[in-house]
This record gives sequence, structure tokens and C-alpha cells, in this order.
Amino acid sequence: MRLDFSQPPISLIFVYALISFMADTIHVGIDFGAIRSFVGVWNENEVEILECEPDAGKRYLPTFVNYSNPREIVVGTAAQQDLSSPDTIYFVKQLLGRKFHDESEVSGLPNGHCRPIVIDHEPYFQLTSGRTVSPSQVYVEILKKLKNIIKRKFPSKPFIKAVITIPADAGYEYRTIIQNGAGKNGAGFDDVFLLSDLSAAVVAYHLEAGSGGYNIVIVDIGAASSEISISAFRDSNLEVLTKVSEAVGGITFDNAIVDYAFQQLNQSSPDDILRSLVRQASLRAKTDLDNEETTTVLVEGFDPIPLSRAKFNSLNEAHFSSIITAITRAMEILSLDVDQIDHIAIVGGSSRISRIVELVESHFKKKIIDDSKMLFDADQATVYGATCEAARVFDEGDNVVILD
Repeated sequence: MRLDFSQPPISLIFVYALISFMADTIHVGIDFGAIRSFVGVWNENEVEILECEPDAGKRYLPTFVNYSNPREIVVGTAAQQDLSSPDTIYFVKQLLGRKFHDESEVSGLPNGHCRPIVIDHEPYFQLTSGRTVSPSQVYVEILKKLKNIIKRKFPSKPFIKAVITIPADAGYEYRTIIQNGAGKNGAGFDDVFLLSDLSAAVVAYHLEAGSGGYNIVIVDIGAASSEISISAFRDSNLEVLTKVSEAVGGITFDNAIVDYAFQQLNQSSPDDILRSLVRQASLRAKTDLDNEETTTVLVEGFDPIPLSRAKFNSLNEAHFSSIITAITRAMEILSLDVDQIDHIAIVGGSSRISRIVELVESHFKKKIIDDSKMLFDADQATVYGATCEAARVFDEGDNVVILD
């Protein structure tokens, strides 16, 4: 029998192909948010959170999409700055996978001047061109933008595998939309794994908490709701023991400023354009108060409205207190006392609100995890954890098992 060594055996060809594929693959984590989205990559055995818009100095992508130009769909800051346009859409995350009977059920959602309509119980956006787009189509455009950001950073990596975060209470319809929208027939990612926002945050803070056994509380303050989780790490297993949701989030806090601003402006029946302008101004003011004691709500055509941090806190004190009530419910479910909690972290876009931090630390009688010692900011915890999980799921990370 004559053996031909001029060509490698089939098994080696497969190995070579696999090695080549892995070398050409980038593993990423994506935190898809209602107002802003983050993307991280596993690069040289560490997480790199990408600058989504370097010109704007942002490590996040504003989750805003504008359809004014039929030849070019605009995603990000440029769309956010055109908030009064009837073709600018945002806050689509809260519409994905949901059914409605009529427009009255979606009229209260802050989707800007472009209000959703309902066709056969499905939400759609009616553009000025007469075309309708679904929330899932808007979501795909956001993912395409994030994918282009990755490609721009890593042009030599043709294959992208992603872990995408979803709400802890996401149902089958929502999961299907996220999975299909990211896949080959949507944004075009090569492999997709879904992970809850809370689990991703738990993974991120696990790196800070250390290898010993511990209990950790994560308070994830999202745009539309706050999610409370209590997790335990034992014997290389990271287990989410319970989750509690409260319908209070960043949009709730924005609404309090918006309502206050309309009172000060003596506007009882604002039109959609004015409402969008006031909301945008209120969002800027809320962000200012993360670092300043006083600011102003600046609405074009009106006198500035002074807003102090104390006034902001008083407008939202009941909402902040409801988060503490949700924490208490989660603790009661597991029959835990505060002294049985070893670590506390507050994550999400509203994690910098000082009054929330004060209330949480007072409740547990201990400080939250110091983000200055972390490799990420509190609003980046979810994408950081998702990226670490991408490395693990796609065989580059450690062997910690998540039980969710």
C-alpha cells in the first residue's frame, strides 16, 4: 500500500481550518439598551469597551435611529440630535415582542415625535414617506451599526460571535427577535448567545468579589425598570438566587423633570415637538446633576429653568424609595438579613444618582463596590460581563459556571 504524504490527512485539514477560523474570529459582548448601547471585545485576554463614536468621545451608541433620508439610515448621536424629526425613533427596546390592542396602549411611551401605531396587534412606526417600520427592523439597524464599529476596529477579523444581553424577564417572542435580528438574516453576526442583563452584571462584579464564597446584590437601574438580583458564588458556581423587578427607571426620573418643566413653562397641552425638546433638555439636565449641584433645563424659545440636585431628588423620592422596597422583597424571598450580604453593586445608566446610592448604602449599612477600583464604570458593567461571558462561551475564558 502506497501512502501519499504530499497532502495532509483530512483530520489535519479540519484542525488547520479550525485554527484559521478561530484566528479570524472576534468575540464580543453587546449591551443593547433602550437609550444607549455598548459593545466590548475580548482582545488579547482582556475586555476592551469600544469607542462607538470617537468624534463625540462616546463609548456608547445612542439607541436612536433616523429615517429622514431614504438612502441613508442614521444611527446614533446624529439621530439623537434630530429628536424633533417625525422620522427619529428611539426607545424601541420596550416594544420588542409585545402585542397591543390599539394606539392608546402605546401613546404613553416616550418614542419622540414618531409615535407607534398598531396594526394587527403589532407596533409599527409610520414614517413621513408613508413607509412603516417595525421595532425589530429598527433594532437590526442598531445592531448593524454596532457591527460596523467592530469591523472598523478589527478589519482583519471577518467572523464575529456575540453575547447579547436581554432583560431578565424577557419572553420567548423577545428572545426570538433578538436572536434572529442578530443572525445571518439580520445584522449578520456569525454566532449569537443570549444572557440576561443581571447575569452579565454578576459576572462582571464576580471578578472584583474574588474567589471565596459570597453573596452579592446587584441593583440594575435600566431605562424602563429596575432589576434586583441576589447571587451566590460557591465552588466555581455563580448562581442567581432570585430576581425582583420594579417598574421604575431612568425614563421615570426623566418624566419627573419633564412634568416639572412643563409646570414652570405653563404648558399644559404641549405638542409632540415641544414634548421632545423638553425631554431632550431634561435628559441633559439629569446628566449634569451627576456631577453638579445645580443646572438648568434649557428649552429653545423659553427662559432657562433652574434645577438643583435637591429638587431633582424631591421630585423622585417616592420612585427612589420603591427601589429599596424591591430590594427588601428580594431579601425576604430568600429570608436573608442585610449582614448576610457581602457585596452590593449599582449598575445601569442611573447608577450615578447620588440619592439612590445613599439609600442603598443606608439600607445595607455598608458601602457599594467602589467603581474607581474596577476596570469599568458602573454603566459598563453589563457589557463587561457579557464580553467575559463571550470569551467563556466561545472557549477562551475561565471555567466559572453561571446558574441562572
